[in-house]
Amino acid sequence: MNSHGVTLKGPAHSAGATYALELPDATGTSGQILQTNGSGKLSFVDAGGGITSTSNSSLNGNSSVLFTGLPSDVSHIWIHVYNCSADGFGDSFTSIRLGTSSGILTSGYRAGAGAFRNGNNPKTSDKSDRLPFFYSEGQSNRVFSGIAHCAKLSDNKWVMSSMGATDHTSAQNYTGGGHIDVSAAVTQIQIVLDGGGVTNWDAGSINISYM
Repeated sequence: MNSHGVTLKGPAHSAGATYALELPDATGTSGQILQTNGSGKLSFVDAGGGITSTSNSSLNGNSSVLFTGLPSDVSHIWIHVYNCSADGFGDSFTSIRLGTSSGILTSGYRAGAGAFRNGNNPKTSDKSDRLPFFYSEGQSNRVFSGIAHCAKLSDNKWVMSSMGATDHTSAQNYTGGGHIDVSAAVTQIQIVLDGGGVTNWDAGSINISYM
């Protein structure tokens, strides 16, 4: 007779608890955890809760970059831009648009962004078709780096804040913010350049992180 075995203990008698738990049919795979459906049935699922980061995407020659495949329960998205510049003069926006399984959302935003430099009057703009990441006041030789954060509050209400700066000799700071109410889960995000006759970025890279 061997002495090996597994013991499962119920809650303390003082809890007064009576319930049944049904174990999964198989043992699961390495790294998985047990999850309950709330009615006593258990299943093995992949562990969540960590931050996932995409690989870097080049901005050079593009007017938009699309990231798809976000999990339907995503609640935080960070957008990181490094050494970004546009290919011409003109007031232009690098902006964020959220998307659902039905497509990219191009309306319903309440947002704005501004540029501030050396004590000069700030330049700002409000938008209803996107969340402005940063606003360029028409200087093609300025290279921008910065970060934006989109966060879900509840019922698919999303808010965004952003900040960054150029490395030009006349340093320019950027800030933005806004919100949008979405009718379904966010599963994709688009970064887009438009305005001022500027057609494409000519340098820089971008990636996102999410959880």
